[in-house]
Amino acid sequence: MATDSSKKPTRRKPTKRAAARPTTTADSHYSKLTRKAYADGSRTRRSRESASGTQRSATKAMGSRQASQRTGQGARRQGGATQAGSTARKATSYESLSTGTKRKVYGKREPRRQQRSGNILSTVLGIAVIAAFILAGALFWTHRSVNVTVNGEHEKIRINSTLESVHDKLKIQTKPGDFVSVAGNVLAKDEGYPFSASIDGTELTHEQLEEYRVRGGEQIEIYDGGSRVEDYDITYREAQPKIVFEGSWGSVSFVKQWGRPGKQEVRKGKESGDTADGDWVEELQDCIIKTKNIEPADGRKLVALTFDDGPAATYTEAYLDILDRYGAKATFFNLSENESEYPELAQKVAASGNQIVSHTNQHLQLSTLDKSSFLYELTSARETISQVAGVDTTIIRPPYGDFNQNCWLMSDGELSASILWNQDTLDWSMPGVDVIVENALADMTSGSIILMHDGGGNREQDIEALPRIIESLQSDGYELVTLSELLASDPEVPADVAAGNAQMPADAVWPLEIGEATIDVG
Repeated sequence: MATDSSKKPTRRKPTKRAAARPTTTADSHYSKLTRKAYADGSRTRRSRESASGTQRSATKAMGSRQASQRTGQGARRQGGATQAGSTARKATSYESLSTGTKRKVYGKREPRRQQRSGNILSTVLGIAVIAAFILAGALFWTHRSVNVTVNGEHEKIRINSTLESVHDKLKIQTKPGDFVSVAGNVLAKDEGYPFSASIDGTELTHEQLEEYRVRGGEQIEIYDGGSRVEDYDITYREAQPKIVFEGSWGSVSFVKQWGRPGKQEVRKGKESGDTADGDWVEELQDCIIKTKNIEPADGRKLVALTFDDGPAATYTEAYLDILDRYGAKATFFNLSENESEYPELAQKVAASGNQIVSHTNQHLQLSTLDKSSFLYELTSARETISQVAGVDTTIIRPPYGDFNQNCWLMSDGELSASILWNQDTLDWSMPGVDVIVENALADMTSGSIILMHDGGGNREQDIEALPRIIESLQSDGYELVTLSELLASDPEVPADVAAGNAQMPADAVWPLEIGEATIDVG
């Protein structure tokens, strides 16, 4: 270490020694004993230091051998052992004892344990304080008062209060309802529910009233209580659908909804013995027959030309040629007895892209028939048309347009639609070509159905009138389409009905009686 040349070393001044006293025999003897003890102490210390050094050497040698042995144990075990050894050496100190020996003392672990205990205590105290604040806030929030309107008055009510507590707190005067039988007969006065209530204009059931809790901001009305119904036993009854007629007069009547049976509770009071109808377990579904004029929804101007009583040897092919020449389509309401006589004509109609539907079997007036004859007219025509022309249809045009409510009731689900007309040409009376054309075009609107005839008489005037009718309609922007195309243009007509072959679903039943009718379709 370098010295500072600017500082001169100071020399210690000699002190005056005390005058030596004469040495005595006792002094000489004490001096010998002192020197001997010092020499013995020195030898003892050297012996101990030598032993201690030997011990440390042996310990180091042993540690070296152990380290060599650990070297072959694998990299992973070696790393852990080395780290542990390093940690142990760092944590170890030595302390001198009064006897001169040394021992290992782990002096740093005790303070760390005390420090860790202090940190844990601080953390626990902090968490406890935070939890206390949260609990206090939660208690305040769940017990706060909110603004509500009760019977038109602004009130402060504790949140989550029951309506009963609101009723009692505000001392609202209400009259309890009565205790009644399942049939509504009073069994005991003033033993019903103590009060009734509505929230924001919606009346609560008794169960809802009991469960409701004030949330704030709502309008509560509390008023006289309702009747409480006696306990009852429940049995069930099957309910059958009815036919319900809907709509005003029109050219088309169709099944809007098929009928399905329902299942309803029958309640019998345990105290009174009264009985009454209860809730529907399976909803009853009446059969709805809708009658209307077709209203195309897409803005297209559509008209359906129809021909009755075919096929006919003289006229059917002439109609097909005219329709093809103008790119028009039509619908043929065929009699099945005529299809049996002229099967090749029925097949030509079907192959041409025009539509075939039923005009019954023998053109009988359906409303005058018994049920058996009535059904034969329907089913035999359907079967023959299917066999001859390969067409399955559940649409008919009733002969003479005669199809009333009782006819629908007798049909047993065999039909999906009954088609009449909007424009009657009266061609059957042979009024002249000009009259037929005029009648066909009178009051024409989109969705109209024009009635003409194929068989059943002389149709020469129809053959001459048809081109003029088609030209006039097309010049006014009308498309001449099949009946199914016309029906499909009205979204109120079910798709399967419009297709012409709708059948009653397997889970539906045909009604046995007529419900409340709104129209007479006959």
